Amino acid sequence: VPRSSKKLHEDNEYALYTVVLFRRVADNFKTSAREKAFQ
Repeated sequence: VPRSSKKLHEDNEYALYTVVLFRRVADNFKTSAREKAFQ
């Protein structure tokens, strides 16, 4: 969903975000994030 991401927490090295996804793209988003080392 456009503009649905929100930063929950940030420290010196990492940031934690929440994002709302449509079911039809959730698996693709997870795969892409893992390929880019976002876990």
